[in-house]
Amino acid sequence: MFSDIDEALRQLLTAGIPIRAGEIDISFERPTREWSSKLSRPTINLFLYDIRERAELQNMPFEHERAPGSNVVVRRRTPRRLDVAYMVTAWTRDPADEHRILASVLACLYRSDTMPGEFLSPALRDIGQDVLLRLVPPDHIAKPADFWGVMDNDLHANLAFVALVPLDPYEPVPFPVVSSAGFEARLIGDEGQRDRFQIAAGMVYAAGEDPRPLEGITVSVEGSAMSALTGPDGRYFLGNLPAGKHRLRLADASGRTVTHEIEVPSPLFDIAFAAV
Repeated sequence: MFSDIDEALRQLLTAGIPIRAGEIDISFERPTREWSSKLSRPTINLFLYDIRERAELQNMPFEHERAPGSNVVVRRRTPRRLDVAYMVTAWTRDPADEHRILASVLACLYRSDTMPGEFLSPALRDIGQDVLLRLVPPDHIAKPADFWGVMDNDLHANLAFVALVPLDPYEPVPFPVVSSAGFEARLIGDEGQRDRFQIAAGMVYAAGEDPRPLEGITVSVEGSAMSALTGPDGRYFLGNLPAGKHRLRLADASGRTVTHEIEVPSPLFDIAFAAV
């Protein structure tokens, strides 16, 4: 994943500065003295020096997905969000060239608070979350002299920025839909008549090639006052249904209606809404 971000940054700088072929190299090596002594042309170094999870962004630990007409729900953990910090330096023979390169990098990053999708790998695009870029204050590296001492190199002008990157290490977990539940009630000590209750839940979705969930559909049981309104996920919930067959009437906001027969209990209560 980090190599994917490296490549996206390479493409961003190449296009955003812009950099002509063979004009300036872009490196992700540690900027040690040994490394810098071998440079033969101007080079931008992006050194990944810190990785930290943004745990406060994990406000929804799970997401649930179910295709209309399917009796399987897929539970997914939401991706982790990581702050990936880079230190940027420019390496040239002439300090004026170094400063011009750093200014161009800085301008490119100011223009790009979100990584363009065309620079992301398919794996990052498939997660469905933006990669956000932000510059950080110069004190993000507390003691630059100590840093360059570790690198055994001379103190060098630098700027730092952070990429907020999603990471999805989890596999989706499928499990069956619970669409009906039965209850029995009786008085304590009374072995006679028991009241039986059935609960039915399902999804109303658009019939045809685009089976998307439908919000705002009124689902009512003919011959009773029982009804429900579908939410944004197309789900409805009906309780106190006796076992057996029931005719449902579905109506959208414009007044178009369809009828649908269900039998309680059943493995699935999804309904295709195809009003004419």
